[in-house]
Amino acid sequence: MPPLTRSRALGELWTHHDRVRRRNGEGAMTLLESVVAFVILALVGIACLDLSRGAAQLERSSVEWSRAVALGEAALAAASVDAPMTVASGVVVQRAPWRDGVDRVDVAVNLSAGRVFRMTRLVPNRDVRTRSAVNGAAR
Repeated sequence: MPPLTRSRALGELWTHHDRVRRRNGEGAMTLLESVVAFVILALVGIACLDLSRGAAQLERSSVEWSRAVALGEAALAAASVDAPMTVASGVVVQRAPWRDGVDRVDVAVNLSAGRVFRMTRLVPNRDVRTRSAVNGAAR
């Protein structure tokens, strides 16, 4: 048998102490400790579920926003060059004179929950573009 060292003696003392505690029932978790552990685990689980729900909601909102921006940009580009365009449902395009030789094009895309994405662009008036094209061709 190896000589008894201080660390070995402390290890044997702790081992003996653990055996005595288990024999007396002190080593097991109490009902209160189990309930507290379960409540903490449940709260962490609920927090994780709430985070994933929030992430999914943000992803849906991001997809809707991207769709609205794409529709608005397409409608604005078509209205800027006087191209015929089939307007998607929920997209409203308005063109009105703003100042001499400039028109104001407003595009509104309806989103869910009553929200609206709006874009505005100033474009040359149709008559100004026609006159500049005719003057350029006459030269």
